[in-house]
Amino acid sequence: MTNAVTGTPNTPANILGGGALQTFVFGFTPTAVIPETSLAMNFLCDNTVPAPFVSGVSELTLVTAPTAVPDTIALIATVSGDGVVRIASPSDTQVFVVATSNVGSAGTIVVTADTGGTALPVTLNVCETNGAGVCLAPPAPSVTVSYAAGSARSFGFFAAAQGSIVFDPALNRVFVRLKESGTLRGATSAAICTKPNTGC
Repeated sequence: MTNAVTGTPNTPANILGGGALQTFVFGFTPTAVIPETSLAMNFLCDNTVPAPFVSGVSELTLVTAPTAVPDTIALIATVSGDGVVRIASPSDTQVFVVATSNVGSAGTIVVTADTGGTALPVTLNVCETNGAGVCLAPPAPSVTVSYAAGSARSFGFFAAAQGSIVFDPALNRVFVRLKESGTLRGATSAAICTKPNTGC
């Protein structure tokens, strides 16, 4: 997959079942400053039935500024390699990692993780990591970094469960957020659950 543009703008595309993939490019030309706004991406199953909206999955956050700002691309990886943070028991801890790249201007970025609007029995801590995946400082609820333009940084996250979390990827998720002065500059998410729940 090269991510090269192959279609024409605003043309519907069919996505085959069975794990098939389709990538899309979204383009925006703002005419004024846009505050942080969540946009739902709408998909039609069998070209007729709207697919359910899942926060952090079928969602695009748009924000613009009058001057250049950091723009951090964030990619998450879980131990199971399937986008699910699978914790071994309701009292264990599991790790996941996020690689980021700042394709915007320099700025101070605060990195955190949370469970969105769903209260889950889990504590989330983060550390910045080096090339070997080792924490540069003890994990904490947040990490603040001075993020240079055109550079990359990686972070390790620790999800410590204090109770059972059922496997429900549309509801039970962890959200990683990279913010500058409280404004989102990058984000990603993964499902989370504890074993031995079905599907976890």
